[in-house]
Amino acid sequence: VDPEVCTYSPRPKRYDWCFIGHLGHEREAFLAKLEAAIPNCFHGTAFGKEADEIYNQSTLAVNLSRGPDINMRVFEAQATSALLITNRLDNGEDELFERLPLFVSTDDCIAQMRMWLMQPELTYELARAQALDMAAHTYDVRARTLLAAIGWPGF
Repeated sequence: VDPEVCTYSPRPKRYDWCFIGHLGHEREAFLAKLEAAIPNCFHGTAFGKEADEIYNQSTLAVNLSRGPDINMRVFEAQATSALLITNRLDNGEDELFERLPLFVSTDDCIAQMRMWLMQPELTYELARAQALDMAAHTYDVRARTLLAAIGWPGF
């Protein structure tokens, strides 16, 4: 995560939830079901500071990975004041993140979204904890860890 771009900046919430990313048939169908259940949302593409602004104006950020990858959205959204929820990948997310709500289906996602939206204090606390956790996942920290792992001089 780039802490210059992805920031924890609580703002008045404009959206109940957001999804920032490229759409495709599977994602469009998924997001349509979420929007039918919880219509106050943003979904579409945004980059850099614009994405950061949208995340910080949203109570929840939703991720749906296309494959078994932990994409950058998982890191970027957690660095903001939105609470990220994402689909379970079984690809290391449990080892990387202690405070990441995971869903297994569209219905499970909607149920979790409703639960988090009904508990604003708890949602705020968990979102703040996610943002603090992202200090261990900056590009600088990741690069230093990699250099130390390969025995680069000075690390």
